[in-house]
Amino acid sequence: SFNLPCGVSFDSLYAPLFASGFVIYPGQKELETRIFRIAVMGELTSQDIDECAAALGTFLGTAAPVAETVAAG
Repeated sequence: SFNLPCGVSFDSLYAPLFASGFVIYPGQKELETRIFRIAVMGELTSQDIDECAAALGTFLGTAAPVAETVAAG
């Protein structure tokens, strides 16, 4: 489990990661808006980890905080 960055919603993080081939899951119950989870099924390579980290970095480097997105919308 990882904390969602301040101002980033789960839904805004899910779509670009899914498009990159990674599926994340929201936190449960009271953690739903505060964390996201990454699970592994099957073989995991160091390249997989690098690609997931790169996808996260790409998104977080371009992500507008939720408050800014809503205000601009």
